[in-house]
Amino acid sequence: MDGIPELDVDSAVLSLYLSRLFIKKGPDKSTITAELVDQFSSDIIKDFYEEAVQDLPADEIEKIEDELITYDGRRNNVSRYDLVRDGVSKQVIKTLVDDRKLLRQFSYQDDIRVEFMHDILCPIVDDRINQREAARKQAEEQRAQEERQRKMLEEEQRKREEIEAQARADRERMEEEALEQKRKNKIRLTAVLSLLFLVGLVWLALYFLTLREFSENHAAYTTHNGIALV
Repeated sequence: MDGIPELDVDSAVLSLYLSRLFIKKGPDKSTITAELVDQFSSDIIKDFYEEAVQDLPADEIEKIEDELITYDGRRNNVSRYDLVRDGVSKQVIKTLVDDRKLLRQFSYQDDIRVEFMHDILCPIVDDRINQREAARKQAEEQRAQEERQRKMLEEEQRKREEIEAQARADRERMEEEALEQKRKNKIRLTAVLSLLFLVGLVWLALYFLTLREFSENHAAYTTHNGIALV
């Protein structure tokens, strides 16, 4: 029509956009303008989704997101039984289906399947999954870095302890050697003093013997000469 292609817009999505833009426009504006659409339209689905799941258990929402989006970011459907078996409560599924309008259920071959309500949610969920994966890898890298740091510190501590132990051993060996040298010096000094003492005793003995012999000789000489004089 007038050269503008027609778009097939889901009525629920259109209603969501309009209601959110109506809230964003505020009470001072009466109409939704193109400027308002350009400013807020890109975040409407994201804000709607995050508000819908923010008060629900994060681990269960993550399991739902991981199961209902394929690796290439497409919508997937899984058995409700499998979701419950994996830890997602029936109440959370019911809330997302009946109240939050994020999921829908349908019967297929005697099974109840669960999927996201619309493909428009897939980029939002896929981005959340990618952010979680990036955060997980960052946390793993952080843990690995901390582990490397811990091992490096342990290695430095081990080397420091080895150096300190070697220093203690060297110091103890030097002290033992010093004590041993002191003991040997004491023994040598004792031996030298003992030898000097013995030499002194011998010298004294010889001195007294020589003195006595001199005295005896002098006395004999005096006696002999005295007799001769008489």
